[in-house]
Amino acid sequence: MDTIYIHGLQFETIIGIYDWEQAAKQPIILDIDIGTSFQKAIQSDDIKDCINYAEVADKVTKIAKSHHYKLVETFAEHIAQIILKDYQANWVRIKLDKPKAIGSAVSTGIIIERKKESK
Repeated sequence: MDTIYIHGLQFETIIGIYDWEQAAKQPIILDIDIGTSFQKAIQSDDIKDCINYAEVADKVTKIAKSHHYKLVETFAEHIAQIILKDYQANWVRIKLDKPKAIGSAVSTGIIIERKKESK
């Protein structure tokens, strides 16, 4: 199994359960690991045969900026399901860091891992 990763993807979005969180954008930092196979791309040397990480980063950023979530868990799950479906990934791991969630903490967040459902 091969892995594509995007670490330190940063953007601001509306996310949180408190009124003040719904009123102002907050920074979010994502680390995304995507399990796939590079074999077809290795043989063809063509970007169409692999997951384009720039496209994934752009899509995730656009979703974050156009949707508002109350829970970081909901946002991470939404992103994970899109990556599994749209990019035919075998698995995805998302680490979401919400650095301003707790004033006395450097970093606060979640990590989720999801696998493609077997048919």
